Amino acid sequence: MQVIKESRKVVSKEITMTIPEDFINEDIEITIRKITGSRDKRKPGKSNFNAFRLNTRGFKFNREEAHER
Repeated sequence: MQVIKESRKVVSKEITMTIPEDFINEDIEITIRKITGSRDKRKPGKSNFNAFRLNTRGFKFNREEAHER
C-alpha cells in the first residue's frame, strides 16, 4: 500500500493535490483532519535521532567472522 501524507497550512477553502500515475482509475481514500498541538518545524530530511552515539573509528569489519556466529 502506498501512502502519501502532506501537512499544509490552509489559506482558502480549496486544496489541490497531485497524485502518482498509478493511482489513476483506482479507488482512493482521502482523509483531512486538523492538526492540534505544536507542529514539528524541522527541515525535511534532518534526523532528530540522538539516543546514543557509537564511536566506530578504527573498527575493521570482518565478514567471515560475522558469518561464523
